[in-house]
Amino acid sequence: MLADAILTACSVLYVSIPVVIFFYGWLNVYVAVPASLAILLFVFSVYRELRRNYFGITCNSAKFWLFMIICLCTWVLLSGIGGFGYQNYDFVARNPIYHDLCDYEWPVIYEHTGALSYYFTFWLFPAFVSKIFSLTLHGQNVCLYLWASLGVCLTAYNVCRHFRRTSFIVPLAIIFFSGLDVVGYLIHCVYSMIYHSAYMSPALKFHEMLLFGHIEVWPQIFSYSSNTVQLYWVFNQSIPVWLITSLLIQLRESRNHLSLSSLAFAYSPWAAIGIIPIALTASLTRNRTFRSIFSLQNILLPLCMLVIYGAFYLTSMGGSASRMSSSHWKIVNAKYLIAYLLFILLDFGIYFIAMGKSIFKYDFSVVVLLVLTLIPLYEFISGDFIMRASIPALFILMTFLIRFLLDEDNRVFRKKILAFMMIIGAWTAMNEINRSTGYTALNLMNSFGVLPQQFTRYLDKLHHEELYSIGYVTPDDTKNMGKYGQYISVSNYRDTVFFRYLAK
Repeated sequence: MLADAILTACSVLYVSIPVVIFFYGWLNVYVAVPASLAILLFVFSVYRELRRNYFGITCNSAKFWLFMIICLCTWVLLSGIGGFGYQNYDFVARNPIYHDLCDYEWPVIYEHTGALSYYFTFWLFPAFVSKIFSLTLHGQNVCLYLWASLGVCLTAYNVCRHFRRTSFIVPLAIIFFSGLDVVGYLIHCVYSMIYHSAYMSPALKFHEMLLFGHIEVWPQIFSYSSNTVQLYWVFNQSIPVWLITSLLIQLRESRNHLSLSSLAFAYSPWAAIGIIPIALTASLTRNRTFRSIFSLQNILLPLCMLVIYGAFYLTSMGGSASRMSSSHWKIVNAKYLIAYLLFILLDFGIYFIAMGKSIFKYDFSVVVLLVLTLIPLYEFISGDFIMRASIPALFILMTFLIRFLLDEDNRVFRKKILAFMMIIGAWTAMNEINRSTGYTALNLMNSFGVLPQQFTRYLDKLHHEELYSIGYVTPDDTKNMGKYGQYISVSNYRDTVFFRYLAK
């Protein structure tokens, strides 16, 4: 099928081309060329394997594909990517990073501070296109939005490809999948009322928090992000990792489980840690020979990614020894233990219970359960580790729920219970979508001058102070160094391994 050949090729290239762009934009030619050859070997090999495992999608309804594309592109539009919808606070850093990748020469070096050092690989393709065609700011934003939408749509296609059928459940699950955070939030509110413990922001009343708030943080010390939260806050990490995971679960006997998973390191080092046990499980259980496990691409590409990107990340202030030493165990007393047990029950455990023994006939069910259970126990450098390392396992859990609902052999009663739980879990995503839709509408009305003055003052309070470029930050600018310093290299970056031996 020609359409599948094109979409599969696009999926592999989507996660590979930005890495090649990084190689030629940041590395000297003696490193970039052999590293690119490793990528080229991987691309041909994994594409051939994916095509060999294709057994056709049973339904080719144009209505389904149109519905899926419209839903997912609207979802991305409301995320704030490209600046067309309301942007959450994290865009204060993400916008300047993208601007600098579009406007500066590569590698990006700031006159007053150092080099741009962050996992920015997701932005490199739209930034490259913007450079080639000398796009204005509006053109750059359109390019970024289209790139993000393409990644989300390719992910949904590969989920359908994995199931060998289409279903309206797929795009709906991708958008609304989450744990039962609203239940945890209500439990926490009752606890706070009884023990007079402050929880909610003074700026948000209970009903506002319940309809527009970020309720995923209800445990305070643990948090797994729903797909919508991931897209609306850390799209540069989530979109490529979703796509990599959707490709990984399709590979049966393969020489590329580890090589494919290693690409996640370019987009999110935390998510790469989370995908390692899944990739190892795939290699050990789906391959009949050690020859497939220890293939050339399974050794060469992960080694390249580890050496090159590892050296690059270590140039960042965020990778300093002081931050490494801040890692610690999360469970320190009985109160934390109770919170942890309630968290794993509501965020994913209840789905395993609802599906019963049937869940264990699905590949990766045991490793996904173990990963999601163990990740919250330890905070590595920052709280981001828990939220991002869980991305691959949560995505695979979502595919379990879809498969369970589609499987005709499963009991209807259990399906109804599971569907009911997923609807409750959708509250988390709806909060994000409600907030984005509401603020986007208010901003649009304000631009036409039809918004009452009290709402205009309210929008002014929501405005996030943001620099156009991180290059505007100076070492004595304490406020902005505190905000943007983690995206800048150490001051002596030219003495680091990356810039001394690998960089241009």
